[in-house]
Amino acid sequence: MLTRAWLILRLKGTNRIVILKRSKKSNNPKQWDFIGGSSRKKRLNPRKLIRKESLEEIGLPLMRVTLHQVVKAKRSTYHYFISDISRKQMNSLELNYEHSKMKLLPITKLAKKRRLHHSIKIYLKNINN
Repeated sequence: MLTRAWLILRLKGTNRIVILKRSKKSNNPKQWDFIGGSSRKKRLNPRKLIRKESLEEIGLPLMRVTLHQVVKAKRSTYHYFISDISRKQMNSLELNYEHSKMKLLPITKLAKKRRLHHSIKIYLKNINN
């Protein structure tokens, strides 16, 4: 079973979150997704995974992260974490090769966005359950 960890990164004092557009050269090209990823390692701590992914994908060392939701699927367990970021920190973020674009979007408009990665679709499907 895969362990998947995704980060809902909120701009402090707002309902806006960071989403990333996957590059043409990555898997799931041109899809919008959360910061995060997966691992096949057994007993991997999802909190360690999301910290590693955040540092790799946007250059952000996460200090505080809160588990928001866990969704069990057929072959994966999805762990969704929440953390806040300041405007100053936003300006220092750097995308790695996997992503071509970063966007701040009100969380209420997330469902209306086209070309969503499965990480977001599963989150939206299960958020009200």
